[in-house]
Amino acid sequence: MRRVVTFLDWKAHWWKAQGNARLDLGADLRDGVSAYAAKQAHIHSAMARSFATRWYPTLAANDFPIEWPDVYNLTSSASIAEDHDSGIED
Repeated sequence: MRRVVTFLDWKAHWWKAQGNARLDLGADLRDGVSAYAAKQAHIHSAMARSFATRWYPTLAANDFPIEWPDVYNLTSSASIAEDHDSGIED
């Protein structure tokens, strides 16, 4: 699960970087590409958060190391709801 969460986090950041990578497009297309990249980044971040949220309690209860990015180490349901509503974090 560490690899899955870490990959999804990497992919979310990769998508964020793609949003402004195309300088050869007109403003309207750049906006569309940027919006698409932001949506993909959000999807990947949400998937990473979902998997980490589901696996964290089991891993912690069995004393397995939690080796994915700290942003996904959510221990309370209140934190989970707040982070889910806030979107992607850098």
